[in-house]
Amino acid sequence: MEEEFTIEQQYALRRLRIEMQELSRAELMEALLECSEDLYRQKQFFLQLSHEAGFTFRLEDKIPALVPTSEEDFKKVFGYNPTPEEKATYVNGLYDDATMELDMDEIVLDSED
Repeated sequence: MEEEFTIEQQYALRRLRIEMQELSRAELMEALLECSEDLYRQKQFFLQLSHEAGFTFRLEDKIPALVPTSEEDFKKVFGYNPTPEEKATYVNGLYDDATMELDMDEIVLDSED
């Protein structure tokens, strides 16, 4: 998984691992909560700016960025081997969720336009 990150990000993650070893359970829980709060703030900020620009996104943590293609991928998503119907419903749902819609009422054009 580390190959997904830049060298700087890998370094920061390794440094964080080392620093975490010295923390107590309560400190780790507090740090995790703070990270989750920051993640939600970033999502809200992104959604707000996107909405102001006329774009609407629905970000859900449970939806993967890629469509599962192998039996193993589907098993990771479902926790078991799904039926072909379940797979088709799931993939169609991903497509529906990923389809972007423009909110034309929210797009404001300059007076020159």
